[in-house]
Amino acid sequence: MPDALKTLTSALLITLMSSVTNYVRAENVLYCQAEVATGLSNSSGYWKETNFSFKRFTIKFSDNYSTLEGLTYSPMVCKNPYGKIIPNRVFCVHDQGAHETFQYDKALRRFLFSAVKSTSYVEDRTDTDVMYGGTCQNF
Repeated sequence: MPDALKTLTSALLITLMSSVTNYVRAENVLYCQAEVATGLSNSSGYWKETNFSFKRFTIKFSDNYSTLEGLTYSPMVCKNPYGKIIPNRVFCVHDQGAHETFQYDKALRRFLFSAVKSTSYVEDRTDTDVMYGGTCQNF
């Protein structure tokens, strides 16, 4: 193979590998484990506080933490409304359905996920409202 062709092939491979590496880094995949879980449940027409089992979640933030996938049937929209005051905090809201929320601190790696349903306590129906708190680690 001529030297010029080897050089071109090497350059193309390096460019391709850089693109793949950047794509892989473009998402932040986390494994989150609930350490506390509480909420409201309807038992035979009566509402009560209830402890729930600790769930594990695999979630994926976009590279700029503007969307979150893995908790709801469509991506959650995320923002940092406090900017420099609380720079590591991300607040996410599912803007369809029950409007679940997810709060995450990038430095402490702690989360709070509120899975409040639209057909639960407020409507006096049968769905349960649950809040999970815990920590996340890289997947």
